[in-house]
Amino acid sequence: MSGKQRKKWRPMIYYIIWTAEKDKVFCNKSTNPTTSVRHHFHRAYNENRPDYNSDFYAWLRSRPQEDFIITYCVEFPECIDRRAHLTTLPPDAVLPPIITYEELYERLCEER
Repeated sequence: MSGKQRKKWRPMIYYIIWTAEKDKVFCNKSTNPTTSVRHHFHRAYNENRPDYNSDFYAWLRSRPQEDFIITYCVEFPECIDRRAHLTTLPPDAVLPPIITYEELYERLCEER
């Protein structure tokens, strides 16, 4: 490919963040979801951000990052009522199975 490289295929993926208590959840979508998740946790501690005191970033600071469960999926989860907002989960919510981005990406590449 004389000097030009082919861009890596990046599908739009939903990422879901919650805790073991399953009381609150955050869901959004990205073509680079692992980076998006990492940025959320990093931004939560930046006191210069105007949204530093938002419910979402306060929630992320409320416990160690290891306490959060993160999964990835192609379809918007039925149990979540809106994207890009910290929301309360209904008690009977069934969250998608936990899968890493690498596993999901590999599966999508095989289907392609």
